[in-house]
Amino acid sequence: MKKTKSEPKAVGSAVAAGSTAGGPVRTEDSRASELHRVHFEYFNPTARDVRVAGSFNDWNVRSMPMKAHEGGRWSIEFQLKPGHYEYRFVVDDHWINDPTAETFVTNPYNGLNCVVEVIASTPHAPVAGAS
Repeated sequence: MKKTKSEPKAVGSAVAAGSTAGGPVRTEDSRASELHRVHFEYFNPTARDVRVAGSFNDWNVRSMPMKAHEGGRWSIEFQLKPGHYEYRFVVDDHWINDPTAETFVTNPYNGLNCVVEVIASTPHAPVAGAS
């Protein structure tokens, strides 16, 4: 997705502990019903208010304000069950896609939503011959 001039120097990401941005989020716990820590980050030095809204919070634009850090970095961390979640950032009351997202789906407003996927890892199988 091409960045527009209205999003200068904006960088974002959604990852879970031990994962990399952009791909499925794999966690170390194999139980799909358990919660896993997910970290969202956005960078925009001119933003005054940044929030994340998505299918995980019923698209409530007020419920998840991100914390401002020095230099224009914003972040929030919370827990999700494994699954497929759509989201967008709300920056100064404007809907913005995550500039680092690699997966998108069409939304009902002829736009795109970013996707983060939380996947529980399978337990490691014992190595044959190991005791």
